[in-house]
Amino acid sequence: MASDADAGTMWIPLGRVKSVNIPRRELRVSPYAGKGQAIMQSEWLWIRMPDTRGSEPLRCAVEQTRPHHHEVIIRVGAGVPRDTVARMKTAEATASAAYLESRGLYEGRIWQDMRLEHEGGGYFGIVREVLELPAQTVLRVESADGGRYLLPAVEACVRVVSHEAKRAIVHDLDAFAVEDED
Repeated sequence: MASDADAGTMWIPLGRVKSVNIPRRELRVSPYAGKGQAIMQSEWLWIRMPDTRGSEPLRCAVEQTRPHHHEVIIRVGAGVPRDTVARMKTAEATASAAYLESRGLYEGRIWQDMRLEHEGGGYFGIVREVLELPAQTVLRVESADGGRYLLPAVEACVRVVSHEAKRAIVHDLDAFAVEDED
């Protein structure tokens, strides 16, 4: 367990800890809309403790996750003391935008106004709106030719090249793109 020292980190809220099982070092987390997959696939989570407003969240290794109805049970690593687990009730599970991006689990705000390019080169369009749906994030794209498309924000369709430069590559549009006619 360690703090992430980068004060400029963009923290993405993933869910709220509803209860804890202290002996097993388990957290029962209720994911926020569209965030269950990010929790299930994370090897690390950053827990913002309820009694530490303004400080960096605690970085915790994730030993195991399992779905439980509409929630996720997370077993945190042995490095997290049980007394710390006891204080995690009502805490918020978070992750940095950079971590989610590195795992292929993109946060919607990352996509806003991002420039999309074809895999072979050339401008495709720009993300004009991000739709946070329960199953996944969908991008409303205005293409270079004036068309509008809906693309799922999944790595099989679009891959971020540079978050800072707001640039991504689009792949296999035929399998995923839908023309947006409002």
